[in-house]
Amino acid sequence: MRSIVPVLVSLLLVVGLPVQAKSLEEQRSLFQSVFKQIDARPELLKRHDEALLGYPLPPYLQAAVYGRPKAVYSAEIHDFIQRHEGAPFAEHLRQQWLLRLAEKNDGRAFLKLYREGRDEGLRCHWMRFSMAVTEQRQAILEQFHHWWLSARPLPKECHAVEVAWRTGY
Repeated sequence: MRSIVPVLVSLLLVVGLPVQAKSLEEQRSLFQSVFKQIDARPELLKRHDEALLGYPLPPYLQAAVYGRPKAVYSAEIHDFIQRHEGAPFAEHLRQQWLLRLAEKNDGRAFLKLYREGRDEGLRCHWMRFSMAVTEQRQAILEQFHHWWLSARPLPKECHAVEVAWRTGY
């Protein structure tokens, strides 16, 4: 009987019927099946959210949906990341969105979502956006100056900040 559970769950998912998982084993099997299909079929998350109630991993499914290339950044995504601050899936999602927001040049959303971390490219985006919308330009350029004096090469994302530093420091 144990080996038939994953087969039945997969069959119900293919047909598109909601699955009412009762045991932890059934929930695990349902989660794994949904996780494999979440990129192509994000509606599976809503369809099976009741069956996964009480199972600890559904936020990973939600993060996968929010991280899809077709997703549009929203307050809902921002709140999800804030609510799960520090969780690996939330930090991965934050990183994904920061890169997308920087690429779209959406400084306001970027600054709202940014948290200082190890990614120097994101730090440069933060400096660039912060100089544009705050009165901290001089302090940011001084911070950049100390960073520039280090022996490490700067990431390409720092070019705009370096230009501002060379011309305005």
